[in-house]
Amino acid sequence: MEDATWGRPLDLSDLAADVDPNTPAIWTPEGTITYGELVALVRQQQSRLPDRRSLILLAVDNSLGSIVSYLACIASNLPTILLPQGDDNFSSEVALHYDPNFIVDGPSGRVTHRSAAEHKLHPELQILLSTSGSTGSPKLVRLSEKNLTANATSIAQTLNLSKEDRCVASLPMSYSYGLSVINSTIAARGCILLIPGTATQPNFWNHARASNATTLSTTPYMWDLIESQGLNVLQIPTLSRITVAGGALLPSKVTKYAHLGRVTGWDLYVMYGQTEATARISILPPDLAFDCPDAVGFPIEGGSVRLEHIAGHPLTTGELIYRGPNVMMGYATSAQDLSRGHDLTELATGDLATIDKSGCVRIVGRTSHITKVRGHRVDLRHLEYTAKQSGLEVACIASAKHINVVTTSITPEAVLSTVCTNSGLPPDAFQLFLVEALPRSPNGKVSMKQIQEIVETESCLVLTVDHPDSTIDAVFQRHLLLSHVDPDRSFADYRGDSLNYISVSNALQRLIPHLPGHWPSMTVRDLKALQDRQGPARRVRWVEMLETSILVRAVAIVLIVLNHTDFVKIPGSAHALLLLAGYAFARFVLPANLSEPYVRRTTRYIVSLYTPVLMWLICLVVISDQYGPSLFFVNSLSDEFNGPHLRYWFVEVLLYALVAFGLLFTWQQFRDLLRFKPLQVTGLLAVACFALSLLVTSPDSLHRAYSPVGTLWLFAAGLTLYYLDSKKIAYSILLSGALLIYFDELLRALVCTALVLLVVWVDHIRLPTFLARIFSILASASLIIYLTHWQIYPPIKHGIDFADGALVSALVSLLIGCVAWFLFNQMSLRLSRALTSKQKSPGTPHMQKEAVSADV
Repeated sequence: MEDATWGRPLDLSDLAADVDPNTPAIWTPEGTITYGELVALVRQQQSRLPDRRSLILLAVDNSLGSIVSYLACIASNLPTILLPQGDDNFSSEVALHYDPNFIVDGPSGRVTHRSAAEHKLHPELQILLSTSGSTGSPKLVRLSEKNLTANATSIAQTLNLSKEDRCVASLPMSYSYGLSVINSTIAARGCILLIPGTATQPNFWNHARASNATTLSTTPYMWDLIESQGLNVLQIPTLSRITVAGGALLPSKVTKYAHLGRVTGWDLYVMYGQTEATARISILPPDLAFDCPDAVGFPIEGGSVRLEHIAGHPLTTGELIYRGPNVMMGYATSAQDLSRGHDLTELATGDLATIDKSGCVRIVGRTSHITKVRGHRVDLRHLEYTAKQSGLEVACIASAKHINVVTTSITPEAVLSTVCTNSGLPPDAFQLFLVEALPRSPNGKVSMKQIQEIVETESCLVLTVDHPDSTIDAVFQRHLLLSHVDPDRSFADYRGDSLNYISVSNALQRLIPHLPGHWPSMTVRDLKALQDRQGPARRVRWVEMLETSILVRAVAIVLIVLNHTDFVKIPGSAHALLLLAGYAFARFVLPANLSEPYVRRTTRYIVSLYTPVLMWLICLVVISDQYGPSLFFVNSLSDEFNGPHLRYWFVEVLLYALVAFGLLFTWQQFRDLLRFKPLQVTGLLAVACFALSLLVTSPDSLHRAYSPVGTLWLFAAGLTLYYLDSKKIAYSILLSGALLIYFDELLRALVCTALVLLVVWVDHIRLPTFLARIFSILASASLIIYLTHWQIYPPIKHGIDFADGALVSALVSLLIGCVAWFLFNQMSLRLSRALTSKQKSPGTPHMQKEAVSADV
């Protein structure tokens, strides 16, 4: 950061003196406020505030008005209680307890006189905040302007902030961490980005890109929300740093996110602090995130730490004691405490910690959360932490006879197994309470006050496990034929692909009500965490959710068979499936976070998909001389590109597309480019292939609709579909226009467009259970149906002498195709089991080819 004379960086006079008035200060979607304009707004708000020193209650949100009101209170040297706007009950309780003279509505700046009480206010008192642990309690932390300045400047220096930085105010400013983001950005004379919405909304990330965000502040809970949207949302070109604080982040997550930052272009700063230290105590340098992912770093500039030993703990462990200029003046529990000066010079954090020889701090527990049950000392926060490492979300609170465990997990056996193993206590020492979601305070932390209320008022819910797919582990073991499930591997890591995708997707859908589209690349641990966050699926016995892409594959194969038997004439569904084949390739092969090398997984993907194709074509060549070109996939090169030579155009086109794009992405630099700009790269590929198709084929030629060079663009458009974020409208318009230009039949274009747009705009469809099961089977068997129906329907159709012969032949073709799929499936299963039984290591995972799916 540029050198600056810090002085009083939040004071209005300094703010006006040492910064160019045209420098951007606050960005909103409506426009940018410069520092010159901000100073004018603050002075205007000051004119509404009292001239004499009075106690202010300021209700804020993350808005321009709230920041202006906050700065105006500081500039006027008015002690201010900072509370979240909208929490009227808490605000009323604090107002009754402390009797503020004026109440200020942050967003509007409206000032209301409330009381004429003559408060004795210490001259250094500036801000009063509710601690993260006392939300719902009138206990407040007293902070001076020196506390705010020391913390803001040390954070700005450590993070190397400058006036060029644009920091997202992603956390509530009534929360000490969120307030420190605003203070440190102003201290560096950077720009605060006020982005509406939350991390689960696409517009939040669109605004972050549009505003050229450089810094994002997060909490562990916010990372869960980001994961649910897909980590691709963090691909913001200008982003240079992400901070995380407000709770413990699992070491494995620290390493994962730090690696993501390294390849994407931003640094991860793990931070630790408390409201009592004006939000920040230590920061872990980004380069240590890989070597010390379990650490919270080194004290901030001007601070120091030591350990105070506690009996019963190792000599290397003790309560962390912090000393620094940002240590609070003290607590306030009544208005009389507001006259008090500095009650302490160092802060007993209440956290158990270790400090290594380099001075790096690691938090290992809490002194106040240690309880004794049946003669065993148990650290409740450590118990929660170890449960989280196992993919479980729990909150623990002790009573006279039990440790009460409030959880979102629908598998009590897993919860009991984890807490018993890590505590050494028997199962009857625990009482489990099931909730849909753990209650949280506005800063994202679990609200222990509400947890206590749940324990006191709710009854224990016991769930039984009576279904073979009752857990995520069971789904992976059963459908992928695994003897052991590694929680840090994903469906794609286990060589899952479109051959077993449908069965696993349907099984997971019963456990996770809102299964995200990118679930194949999510680890088992992340899937469990998502399941716990969503809580038990609210299922109706006769209704199931079906992924739209599965429904479209089933409908498409039915239309293909009905069309070929001349029962109906609805063309275009096979081309929609070619586009979905590109979508599947991007989904199962291209994700960068898979452990299997790219070339190996691409080769395996093609081999597994084309094993049944080659088996069937070899059989046809043996009994007929018509299918030689089909077996060698050279029909499009033949002079007779019609009749039997045209029947298997789809598998030929798909093979060429898989090989072409598979080879293209073997280039590491191209895959890196895809990682940073996936939508742009795949979109340009689709446009280039579309242009090639129009240039080398004529509209009335069979080669346009059925040859590799003519149809390659559809596969590329499928790649683009996978990477869509908020550009659905543009994609829909461009694809619809391209299909109308591409096909010389309007009906074919409309059918293909309708099927694809259904996948674009609808993630899942609620269907009666029996229909969902039928569609799942048809989608799984679609490739086998496509291969076999050419030989099944002609003799049936021509051998039946009545009007419904076409329909009967189509239904029989679908039925026999499903039976053939089942037999192939069983053969693959037996072969896989035979190979598994011969392995020396029983823990080695093997893949079961359970379903041949509709990549046709």
